[in-house]
Amino acid sequence: MKMRGRESAKSKPGGFSGRVPLLVGIALGLGCWPACGGGGATTTIPTLAEIQISPANSQIPLGATSQMKATGVYTDGSKQNLTPFVTWSVSSSSGSTNFVSIDSTGLAKGMAPGTSIINASLRTAVGVTQLSVNTNGLSTSTIAILTVPFQGASVDAAYFPQSHTPNAQGVYTVQELNLSADQFSSALPIPSALIASVPMPPGYVPNAAAASPANKEVAVISYSSPNVQVIDANNDIVNDLTSNTVIATFTAPVTKTAAFNGINCMICGIVINPTTGQALLSTAQGYFTMDLNSGAFTSLPLAPIAFPAANFTLNPLNPDAQLVFSPTYGQDPDFPGEVQLLNLSNNTVVTNTGLGTVLPGAVAIDFFTNAAVVSDRGGANQALLNLNELQNPSPTTWAASETLVPVTGGCGTPPAQLSMAAMIEGVGSQQQRRVLFSSQPSGNCVGFETPPSGLVPGPPDPVATFYGFGTMPPLPDGSGFANGGDPNAISAYVSISNKKMYGLLTNVNQDWIARVDLASVANGLLIGLPDGQDVSGALLAGQGGNPIVYLPTAGPLEVCTIPTLTPILPPGTCN
Repeated sequence: MKMRGRESAKSKPGGFSGRVPLLVGIALGLGCWPACGGGGATTTIPTLAEIQISPANSQIPLGATSQMKATGVYTDGSKQNLTPFVTWSVSSSSGSTNFVSIDSTGLAKGMAPGTSIINASLRTAVGVTQLSVNTNGLSTSTIAILTVPFQGASVDAAYFPQSHTPNAQGVYTVQELNLSADQFSSALPIPSALIASVPMPPGYVPNAAAASPANKEVAVISYSSPNVQVIDANNDIVNDLTSNTVIATFTAPVTKTAAFNGINCMICGIVINPTTGQALLSTAQGYFTMDLNSGAFTSLPLAPIAFPAANFTLNPLNPDAQLVFSPTYGQDPDFPGEVQLLNLSNNTVVTNTGLGTVLPGAVAIDFFTNAAVVSDRGGANQALLNLNELQNPSPTTWAASETLVPVTGGCGTPPAQLSMAAMIEGVGSQQQRRVLFSSQPSGNCVGFETPPSGLVPGPPDPVATFYGFGTMPPLPDGSGFANGGDPNAISAYVSISNKKMYGLLTNVNQDWIARVDLASVANGLLIGLPDGQDVSGALLAGQGGNPIVYLPTAGPLEVCTIPTLTPILPPGTCN
């Protein structure tokens, strides 16, 4: 194990430099009353009229924190920062469940997907705002998504491993891309989405990544190496000299490899558990947790055997136990169609070989209903399950599955195998909508499904699950878009900037990322139009920027010279 020390000087939120402002003292009754000084003119003392909380009506990822600020507005129009003096509290309109916690300093943390009310009170004045918690599905993915500062705003950044082509120095990189680059560009196609390029150690080929929103770090794995690279991703280029550099290399105790669709992997998938802050890794030698700070690996004593998976989903919010839902992708020679459910609370493994799938390739879980989807790599089918019936997992408690054929035409005959899947769930302005985004490996067919809003006893009802499909439009250079074969090359997220739900796909050459506005494309599905509709027209209409934006994964870099610091920034940010 090798670890590089950090040399960062983290910035701290501003305060009052140890003294209470005059108006705050007056509001607390520490100033003098009107007509002070005797015999003089009467002085009207400004009083606290209202409290404003910022950021207002915002959102954070599950496990992330947000520093709330309380600003007092006084009767004379003046304003004061009251953050340390107010009493912070949180409530929820849904009842006893609070999706957010907040401490006495106003630091809020996302505890579960949903919306809570933040209150800041001082005497009779009370400020109120909403804070929503979203999750990006907690499935393995090629791309790690994180909220970062950019040009005075907060944007969604994708940390994208470039595993196909090394840079001019022969080193492979992880590209940090601005997923909201179209908001900062007046030209289409977008000339550059690049924020930073993070070089990997010599000879290290990055394949997949996962982000920790709590400590602003990104963990990168390579299928051909037991090493995990940790990137400092806070993007504070002024106060943190290690920002967007590899700050640690940790070596997993893995020597064997597993094979998935032509991919040989030592470490096959990674997810950051937002409730523990630790990484969860599927390897050729079992599942491990990894501490992002110390680099300690802990082997999970799962029994019976848990097969490795190139794609798995973590559900840390299940009320009975933290669960890992995993397709075995043919790893069991006796049952190639097997799927597994890993209970991380008691380290038990439940298997199911009777779903009717030929070669399970990807899975997704709806956190709101605990319904699960298994996509079949061996056919155009899906198995739908109700994981609520697994409070005490055993082979007999699996819900009977129903098979849904989501593609009946439009993407070719026979139907395309949409065996890449990512579930996204939006809260707040999205009103807890969710969309299952799926795609065809080594092709350009995509699918959109809207699970039922409620869960009735038994497995999800295919009749209540609306779906559509379509082909991706050409790339800006006129060539066709095509996915790679990696089952992790699909992801979805809720944007910090506009609270929309997006899906992400990577072109096979890794030169473009497609950002798909899921709600825009699937709008007809959300209101219940007939199943199996072809939405190719909606996808093609978006070629100019909505609902599909193509983001280049590399672009011209401009080096800005700053004393003692030479950060790499995208064009147009030096002045």
